[in-house]
Amino acid sequence: MNNNILISVGILQNIWEQHKQDTLDLLMPFLKRSIARTTKLGDIIDLDSITHDFRSEYGYDDIPMNVITVMLNRLSPSVVKKENGRYRFKKDLNQEVTDFERKKRINKEHQEKVIEALKAHLEENIPLEKFSDDTVTDYLYSFFVSNGLCMARDTDALIGIKRKDGKVEYEIARFVMNEYHNDTTVFSYLCDMVYGFFVSTALGIQQAATPTKTKMRGLSCYIDTRIIINALGLHLPMETKASAVEFFDMLKNSGVQLYCFQHNFNEIQNVLTAYKTSLSITRNKTPWNTLEAFDAQGYTASDVESYITRLSHRIENLGIEIKPTPSYEPSLYNKTAYIDSKGLEELLKAEMRYNTNSINTAAEADVNSAVAIMLLRNGNNAYELEKAGHIFVSSSSRYCSIVSRFLGIQELGCVPVAYSETDLSSLMWLRNYSTHKDYPKSKLIENAMSILEVPSQQFLTGLFDTIDRLQSQGDITADEATILRQDYYSKKEILSAAKGDSDAITEETLKAAKARLRDKYIGDENKQAELNYQKYIIQKEENNRAFKKASDSIREIGENEFSKWEKRLTKIANIGMIIILVIIVGCMIYGIVGTSSWALITAAVLLIVDVFAFIDLLKNKKKTIKKWINSIARRKADNVMDKKREEYEALLGSFDQRIS
Repeated sequence: MNNNILISVGILQNIWEQHKQDTLDLLMPFLKRSIARTTKLGDIIDLDSITHDFRSEYGYDDIPMNVITVMLNRLSPSVVKKENGRYRFKKDLNQEVTDFERKKRINKEHQEKVIEALKAHLEENIPLEKFSDDTVTDYLYSFFVSNGLCMARDTDALIGIKRKDGKVEYEIARFVMNEYHNDTTVFSYLCDMVYGFFVSTALGIQQAATPTKTKMRGLSCYIDTRIIINALGLHLPMETKASAVEFFDMLKNSGVQLYCFQHNFNEIQNVLTAYKTSLSITRNKTPWNTLEAFDAQGYTASDVESYITRLSHRIENLGIEIKPTPSYEPSLYNKTAYIDSKGLEELLKAEMRYNTNSINTAAEADVNSAVAIMLLRNGNNAYELEKAGHIFVSSSSRYCSIVSRFLGIQELGCVPVAYSETDLSSLMWLRNYSTHKDYPKSKLIENAMSILEVPSQQFLTGLFDTIDRLQSQGDITADEATILRQDYYSKKEILSAAKGDSDAITEETLKAAKARLRDKYIGDENKQAELNYQKYIIQKEENNRAFKKASDSIREIGENEFSKWEKRLTKIANIGMIIILVIIVGCMIYGIVGTSSWALITAAVLLIVDVFAFIDLLKNKKKTIKKWINSIARRKADNVMDKKREEYEALLGSFDQRIS
């Protein structure tokens, strides 16, 4: 099983279960820092500025403005205040930012101490190689990828890593175990880094099992009037245009086909015509027929008429094809695709905030959109977005919620007929987002450590239990991990709609947000899976005891062998030094026999000087000799330990399986 996927799923699942937080909640401290850096308290937030800051500072180079908007909505009204579609910075974040920076600085210092200690260990035990701080950091990160889970759960199990697995990986394992058994502060810093790595895995680079473009090629999105008007740049602020165009680009890059129903195209024409008429009559226009961008540019009625003439071409330039609106035909009447149009229209009029001057036409267009999608789907439901075939994308989350409730889709847990622009942006991004490929791995971990409180034992127990359950049920794919990320996002949005009151969420509501995984992933909802899980846990405990006994035995044998060879080689070195000293003294004595008294005195003085020089040389070379002795003794001990591992593996199975 892919460790990164396993850890990512485990972390997100337990953060959700214990804190009701999803991926976007975990990223919130980053957004707060971006707001504080780019915006003065009391000012309107520039969406483009904070999005750019967020992307460049934290490496999420493809996060859409719409996702930033979702996060801002979650900060409202505590941190920001929403005013006419924009956000005003209202709460001083200085203390939060200061605390974050302090944690980040401390974590960076701790990481540097770990790297310094590990670098010294590697240079001592692999003397022929040169190690830079960056190289050591990369080696440690790679070690976390393959062995971080093992290190967090049972550090002693690292004894199973052999020299033939790679000398650097082997020495890192030895370094970690030495720090663990000596209970050093470096080991506590290492543990913090591992937990930071876990969170960075959940927040960092995400990869789909197959290219998103291939999977989403069968999905058609029909775009709402307001979103197209924004993409055309007819409304201010202009960041609404940038956001809409960015949204279209993300969909097209994912292989999604973009369309516009004829009735929505007609709506856009009507908006432009109403604006042209208002210019002809009076400059005092109602909000519905005001187009701020045209106002700012001083458009005349003839300018607008010219714009309308090329409207279809302008929409097609956005990558949107205009399609006829399908309608019911008695001869092809399909009961499964039928919608009570009148009932939906009445509900929309009652709950939507339509402009009183256009309530009838607006409600009719919204009903037509829902009816058209159900007809295109032929009344069929899908449980995965890429298999839905057709969806309508609206600027109004209220409209989407009303339609889903009216059609009973929430209870069925199906893909909605209508998605809001921000929700679809978030789901598409969570499905396949990535960080800069060249974004420093150490910075990813450093950022993750700064948003992560010290993990409680309850959290770690829950994490390891979740991982045990996933392992017992078999492999989990990147696609299924993506479904879970989307699932937590959907649940969070439902909680937000219920204003955080989990009691207000019914079982039927939760079904609508539940990921449709294979039976083997539902665990406690499937009796057979639960029985298999219990068997797995019992077997795993038995294996753990056996491996623990084997690990202790291997370590003891290795230490005894190392100690034996260290003493033996030290004794040989001492005897060698004594022999050399005797030879020096003997040669000097032999050289002065038979000489005069003054020559004898001179030779004696030289002898004393040579002896002291030799002793001084020994002192200077003591560290080198010690390193040489340790290197040989360690190699002898490793050979014995490898043979012992092979004996235990024949009985207990591969240590590689234990580590993974």
